[in-house]
Amino acid sequence: MDNEGEVLITEELEVIQQRALGNNDFYNDSKIREYIEKNGMRYIEDFLTEDILKEYNDLNDDDKTEDYDLNDDDIIEYYDLDNQEIKKLLLLNNGCYKDMVQGLVVYEFDVYSEICNIKGIDIKPSDWDKLFDVTYSYYQDKEIKDCYLDDMLTLNRYAFSLALLNDSDVNIDCYLEGLKYMDSSYIGIDDIVTMIDNYNNTNTNDTIKNKQKSKVKRNLSGNKIISFNSYKNR
Repeated sequence: MDNEGEVLITEELEVIQQRALGNNDFYNDSKIREYIEKNGMRYIEDFLTEDILKEYNDLNDDDKTEDYDLNDDDIIEYYDLDNQEIKKLLLLNNGCYKDMVQGLVVYEFDVYSEICNIKGIDIKPSDWDKLFDVTYSYYQDKEIKDCYLDDMLTLNRYAFSLALLNDSDVNIDCYLEGLKYMDSSYIGIDDIVTMIDNYNNTNTNDTIKNKQKSKVKRNLSGNKIISFNSYKNR
């Protein structure tokens, strides 16, 4: 796997804030716009945990930039998975590509939750699974499922960015709203609107009946309502 640290969600933070300053009704970010007008743009260094911020500052003492480029083993990007690695991950997920993607997204979710000073996590396992069931089904129908991994990892960063900018829990609404911001090479606004509608119109119980329930463990300590660690250990 490629261990090069990408600019950690800084790009997504910028995109959301720039669009908040526009006049497109498609984006619902009056709170973000109001904050920008009062306080200016916010970047990833505004949201790092104390330990990570110290490491970030140490790396940028001489020439601090807005880019967060920790070359850290904990920040792993999955965009360059080779065929052998894909096969290994598929075996761990009983050959299910959707489950493999979901596991990788959860891994990065855990990384971001440790690095970023988020308010909390509030996602029901059933809603989380429904998000992947609905979106993956759409990518399958469009015959672009090979692009699903890239887009879901991108969506993860937009969801975290929205939670940070709004000072809210990372919740399922962050993911649904985050879909609107993605500059995907594979889907457009019409596709995104359809997926959001599909999600809202899908009964959660229907998705659970036909699939094994996700192995998501509840963690009642601190702010974290749900722990996604079980996905990493499949």
